Amino acid sequence: MRSVVLDLETSSLYANTGIVLCGVTKEYDAEFNKPPVIFRADDYPNWKTNKSNYKRLVRDILDHVRVFDIVIAHNGQYFDKTFLNSASIKYNLGHTLRGVKFIDPVMIARRHLRMARNSLASLIDYFDIEDKKSPLRFGHWIKASHDS
Repeated sequence: MRSVVLDLETSSLYANTGIVLCGVTKEYDAEFNKPPVIFRADDYPNWKTNKSNYKRLVRDILDHVRVFDIVIAHNGQYFDKTFLNSASIKYNLGHTLRGVKFIDPVMIARRHLRMARNSLASLIDYFDIEDKKSPLRFGHWIKASHDS
């Protein structure tokens, strides 16, 4: 079975008020040495003139992810999956992530752990994992989505 880790970055937490800025996937394999696949909105020709239309970006992310049997995404069940599904329906792309097997560490943490917060940064800190989540200020999202 093939598995992929997925993360979306968007300009808002809601599909009706934001756009997808980028999506990153990393195939999970035994060596975990395959490079990530990065889909950036500003790599698409319409970015400078029509940022609100991110149809091709979403289509490319969905086409890439759908070849995998399992998708792993932190808070992916209620964010990444639903944001992509909303955009797919809006743009009549013909396929969503409905029915795709999702593993969501947030849901696992909520069900099986007793944490004050279930954010990726909190879990990394609690379990003393050396790799840290990169902090990013909200202002960076504003610049990424609004500045050319």
